Amino acid sequence: MSFGQAECKPEPLILLVIRNAQTRSHLRGWYVGGADEPLSLQGQSQVKFAAAEISAAGLSDVVSRVYVSPLLRSRQTASVLFPAAEQVVVEELRERSFGTFEATELSQLEQDPAYAQWLESGRDSVPPQGEGREEFQRRAMAGLSAVLDHAHAAGESEVVVMAHGEAIKACFYGMADEPGSFQGWRAAPCGGYVAEARLDQGGWTLCGCVAFARLADVLSDFA
Repeated sequence: MSFGQAECKPEPLILLVIRNAQTRSHLRGWYVGGADEPLSLQGQSQVKFAAAEISAAGLSDVVSRVYVSPLLRSRQTASVLFPAAEQVVVEELRERSFGTFEATELSQLEQDPAYAQWLESGRDSVPPQGEGREEFQRRAMAGLSAVLDHAHAAGESEVVVMAHGEAIKACFYGMADEPGSFQGWRAAPCGGYVAEARLDQGGWTLCGCVAFARLADVLSDFA
């Protein structure tokens, strides 16, 4: 999906970015990346618990649109949390591809010289048949910027995005006014960050970023 560019400087938007619940590979400590796995039973329990908290707080209907990654785990998580919301698929929010390292036992990877070489690079280089971090970060940031442009054009003041762990790190490390470290932007399953998105001549900047672990705690801002 492609979005038009914002024609004028918008008022700040409230941005809520949520990490999807877990799959089998997440639970085993494997690289998931572009592997299109469904939620595991534990992942389903995670998202159902979060949805129950949202319902108990009377906030089930406050989100009418969710921008989602095309991967199944993102769409499944959004469907349970916000069953009445429209889902807008954004291809650029797909998780980083780890190529041949995905969905593979770590004991097998440790025997692979290509994996050892990749670890030595700080995991920033391109895995076999995968994406390097810089390439991936440009793609993810372009996707989130396009979402914010589209939300402004649609007259939205709050934006909800369902993304993945590495995609969240990439966007906030590249777009936050206080970027910190890349690995510092970790998000728990069904957790994430709330920020104020501001547009200036350099593009969108995420300000006042606050992490959350319980989604129900932050949805009151969208009521």
